[in-house]
Amino acid sequence: WRCEGEVFIVRLTAAYYPFLQDLSLIRPLRVLSPNSFKEGPASDPVTHNSCPVKWDRPVKEDGAKSDVRCVGVRGFNGTGPWIFDGVTRRSDGSISEMKFVKNPNHWAPQGNVEALIVKNYNTSDLVEAALLSKTLDMVVGGGVLTPAQVREFRTQHFSDFQVVEGPPLMNTIIVMNAARAPTDNLQLRKLVMHAIDKAAIVEKEMAGSARVADSLFPKDAPYCDVDLTPRYDYDFEKAQLMNCPDLVVEAEETNLTLIL
Repeated sequence: WRCEGEVFIVRLTAAYYPFLQDLSLIRPLRVLSPNSFKEGPASDPVTHNSCPVKWDRPVKEDGAKSDVRCVGVRGFNGTGPWIFDGVTRRSDGSISEMKFVKNPNHWAPQGNVEALIVKNYNTSDLVEAALLSKTLDMVVGGGVLTPAQVREFRTQHFSDFQVVEGPPLMNTIIVMNAARAPTDNLQLRKLVMHAIDKAAIVEKEMAGSARVADSLFPKDAPYCDVDLTPRYDYDFEKAQLMNCPDLVVEAEETNLTLIL
């Protein structure tokens, strides 16, 4: 890569369609000016790494602490629509709120909001109380309120609040280890998938705020809007039959009615 004035040029070894998409994500990619390193452009990545101080001497794969010293950075600089303007701390040193002001040099059209104050609450109940008392204007992101609280705002406080949900960014999945017993058995893994009522979990635990996933990636992800077969939908009777294959065979051979 190289820079020509204000133009950032990257040459790839092969065509890679999501490259610009990757650059737009806040993770895992980070872009920081060398002048923001603690010791400037000459900062040593081992003795003066830009990782957060609380990560000092990160643990290696073998569990031992590494020699990397995390010293943080001098400051944060960016070209976004907002500029960091300060932080308010509680008596215990924890962050109570952070303030951001409008970046007058930002390239995009801007509205009439001059500043944003991001507040920190310890529980979702405190967030809900702040919204209802009108001391908090809005909530952004998942996990700030519980699914039940979000549904309550949608169904009981719709005259004062608007709930807007975006497309799913990822699916919540449970991983079964196919390399270790007992889930190394393919038949058992199929049985488990047929035996779990995912729709009931979505309704009870997530207050209907999600859809049952039948693939690793959400349908809105690039090239993922496909119907995969076979589908392992909830079918408890089928799971019971799969759990007793010998009885099923015997019942079929003797023309008996099998009741489990």
